[in-house]
Amino acid sequence: VLDPKDVAAGATLFFNCVACHGGQAESAGAPGPDLRESGVPLDPAAFRQIVHDGALLPKGMPRFQNFTEEQLLQLRSYI
Repeated sequence: VLDPKDVAAGATLFFNCVACHGGQAESAGAPGPDLRESGVPLDPAAFRQIVHDGALLPKGMPRFQNFTEEQLLQLRSYI
């Protein structure tokens, strides 16, 4: 069950992702994939490795090491 407060906070954090993943995580021609179709946000460990740790840095996905565990949860909740 998603907490509406986490979803709202995640929407704010998603501002960091809009340039590559589109305004509603839909990509729509943006260079990053459509996150609505990705299973990664459903896997907390994989999401952390990609977003926080930079696992996809060689493919152009930046890392966000400043995101806390709570912020990662909020961002996953939004997506």
